[in-house]
Amino acid sequence: MFKVIPAILLIMVKISLIRECNNKIDESSAPRVAVFVGGTAGIGRITLARLVGLGTSLKAYVVGRKQSEQSFRPVIEELQQGNPKATVIWVEGEVSLLSEVKRICDRIRTLESSIDLLFMTPGYAPFAGRMSTTSRPNIITG
Repeated sequence: MFKVIPAILLIMVKISLIRECNNKIDESSAPRVAVFVGGTAGIGRITLARLVGLGTSLKAYVVGRKQSEQSFRPVIEELQQGNPKATVIWVEGEVSLLSEVKRICDRIRTLESSIDLLFMTPGYAPFAGRMSTTSRPNIITG
């Protein structure tokens, strides 16, 4: 039998409150180590740029696919020129494979004792349904 779970009421936070809180971020409250999974485009890239643009000390790991690295290198250079206290580090990986996720995590774990921000926005939308992968479970979409 199925158990009925009551719906949770979701309340949107007002954008004015978000902006007010974001404006209070400074050297003492900004993340020191951040990991961006899918930070090469879209909201991930915009958030990375805004975070680096704060001018605080930051080490940001950007996880992306091999084919994204060449086009993203100029972005890394631009971000680091805009904030000399920031270090943006490219980490190649295919996060749709569990073995790759483990490898990426192990690599970052050897370099950092902790992370302050994990930003996950990987873009993956195969429209063909189930796809076989080299790790399990298979990717299921739809």
